Amino acid sequence: MSYVIEGIANPTEEEGRHEQAFYEFLLPLLLNQHHSAQLFFKEKYNEILHVCKSVESGTEVKDLKKQGYTQASVWSKKFRVFRFGSSEVVVVEEDGVDADRLKRPTYYEKVFADISAIHKDGHHKGNKLFEKCRAIYSNVTRDVENAKKEAAATVSRRREEDDAVAVSPKRKQDRAKARENLQKQAKRMETRAKKADGGGEIQVGDVVLIPISDLDKCKLDSGNIVGVIVEKTETDYYRVVCKEGQLQNLSTHTIASLDLLALQITEDWRKCTPVGEGYRRCRREQSKG
Repeated sequence: MSYVIEGIANPTEEEGRHEQAFYEFLLPLLLNQHHSAQLFFKEKYNEILHVCKSVESGTEVKDLKKQGYTQASVWSKKFRVFRFGSSEVVVVEEDGVDADRLKRPTYYEKVFADISAIHKDGHHKGNKLFEKCRAIYSNVTRDVENAKKEAAATVSRRREEDDAVAVSPKRKQDRAKARENLQKQAKRMETRAKKADGGGEIQVGDVVLIPISDLDKCKLDSGNIVGVIVEKTETDYYRVVCKEGQLQNLSTHTIASLDLLALQITEDWRKCTPVGEGYRRCRREQSKG
């Protein structure tokens, strides 16, 4: 899946390096957390915007659910649309709050530009910067803060490496060899950890738990989705099908395996059409006995 980053307009070389390092660190975290992540992608942001505008115009929530927006009820209570001139943004529903203090969610493709704008406006850094960010954006979490810090450290480290290579070309070869060996060691550690976790690899047909974000459920809803692994990719990601259909995003090995009744998934799950909150509608039958 590709993501179009809404970066800083006319960035300097230094800003470009920070942006690249920031997203290199943040993307794996979001893909690993999936439904439990508070920061989401632009696709979901646009769905929330559409639902809120539809409810404002008189569309019934039940009709939106029929259209595939399964979280329409939650979103319509939690968010609303605020208009700045010709622009429309999603904001968190808060009564009695001035317009300039309204909180809003941001999204993955735009979060770096939003943080950079706050930094330039007041030259804030460190904890002060993220206090300002969280005062405006409701879903800027510690993961985002850590990604920004890691980006700064990575840029600094790469600059030192470039300076060192300029002095000693052989050092570049030594660093490349060391990096290769570390990657091999990390792969071996990952393989051992997977075998120790639950007694072995998660296999196609295993029943698993997928965590659900607080934004996508009511207080009385379950915190997890029960699903079945139907496919494992070459990069060790898993495709999951649940009662409602196929989850659009792939999952990692960190999902929790369960020892439940075997579930039989129909062979035509690949033909299901995508609808709503990352689902594909398809049929599921529970094996008898």
